[in-house]
Amino acid sequence: MKFSNDNPLLPGLPKPLPRRMVLIFTCTGVALMVMLSAIPVYNAVLLMQDANFTFWKGRFVPGLIFGLCVSVIISYAAVMMTLFERAPPDEQNYRTLLSIAQLFVAILGLVLVIMSYALSMQADTAYVDLMYGCPGQTTKLPAGIDRDPWMQRLAKPWSLAGSAKTSEQAYRLFEYSEVLHTIRATPACANQTSVEHCPGYKRAPPYTTFLKAMESDFKCSGFCFKPLTTAQHDATSDRGAPPTLFTKSAHVATCEHILARDMQNFAGDMSVQAFYQGISLLAIAIAMAGTRLVGVRIGQACR
Repeated sequence: MKFSNDNPLLPGLPKPLPRRMVLIFTCTGVALMVMLSAIPVYNAVLLMQDANFTFWKGRFVPGLIFGLCVSVIISYAAVMMTLFERAPPDEQNYRTLLSIAQLFVAILGLVLVIMSYALSMQADTAYVDLMYGCPGQTTKLPAGIDRDPWMQRLAKPWSLAGSAKTSEQAYRLFEYSEVLHTIRATPACANQTSVEHCPGYKRAPPYTTFLKAMESDFKCSGFCFKPLTTAQHDATSDRGAPPTLFTKSAHVATCEHILARDMQNFAGDMSVQAFYQGISLLAIAIAMAGTRLVGVRIGQACR
């Protein structure tokens, strides 16, 4: 380290890093944090725009992931600028820069690990409720749920191996689906391109909008559909799907299992990805700390 003797009253005082170097290190560090946060932020935005996930679980958890990742980046830049504006000159060195970078990498890794647990919980419970919790269904969960091994371990604390339950959201969606399919089966509506043009239809968001979105996005029809009349029973497909509500397409599958697997394969996989990225960042931070400690010990031994 270079020392400045320009001030006769403070001989031997360490010379602070030039402002240009501070800006370079700060911008480089911010760019690195942005790259490390890019995938979690992108996944959070996708979840907040996904109709299936937001209908069942809302936008709180992906919004929190987005906010925390952005906060880590802003906090890193603020700490770096504050350090070199107010810290004593002897603390303005490369070791301090590495310490700050190590700290924020560890914080980002810890955020991703914690939020992956919350996201996995939401995806897993929604999967189980949709797959086995249709209104009136009494099916017990099988001993080995069709999950990734990581999901199997993560689900144990929540006791998901019992009976699935029907959420209020699912029951309301089932009610609206049954009413609309009853309207669709009437002679006045059978030839219409959409149930929206039929007598008796009334738009009721978010239920009717979600029913329309799932027909369009997943190419399915009906939610936990149960034919109430002989005409409805005769119109169902071999896999139990009723005629579509909002188009004249002939979809052959009902939507509840498709929605469940989408939750598992979309939000569930994102939670696993966030977990392993968080573990990797924590490992990098620990390796940085270990390298610095070894360097200090070697320096002490050489003196």
